[in-house]
Amino acid sequence: MSFQIISPTIDITIIAFLLSLLSIAIQVKFLNWKETRRLQKSTQEKNKKVMELMKKGDEHSKREADELQKQIMQDMQLQFKNMPKQLIVNMIVFLPPFMLIGELYLSAGYLMTIPFDIPLLGARWGWFKWYAVCSLIFGLIMNTIISKLEEKGKI
Repeated sequence: MSFQIISPTIDITIIAFLLSLLSIAIQVKFLNWKETRRLQKSTQEKNKKVMELMKKGDEHSKREADELQKQIMQDMQLQFKNMPKQLIVNMIVFLPPFMLIGELYLSAGYLMTIPFDIPLLGARWGWFKWYAVCSLIFGLIMNTIISKLEEKGKI
């Protein structure tokens, strides 16, 4: 028999939600969130501008696009500068709970079977696949909420 509080599927859903929430909180609090978001928005805007300039096709537009691409590369380097710190923090915070989840729910077997195959995931999902899907969904939702709050100036 496997470990469960409510049911393995619901337990892992709740755990994925809580760990996603913790991940966002750590990023906002410790990992220069605002600067990273500012750089991401700047990169998106510059990429749009580069595409517009490339469509024009004239020499002046091509030079301007090249200059913008250099700026994009510099912005990306600044974004990647925090990556090692973020990876270390995430490993320290998330590896122990993740290993515990694996130990507790490994014997639960397949938590769900869906009626069709999803590429890379298949149709039968154990704890790991279910956790990954839930974490991805919760992460996307939380990032969307934070983006909206940022736009309103509440963060």
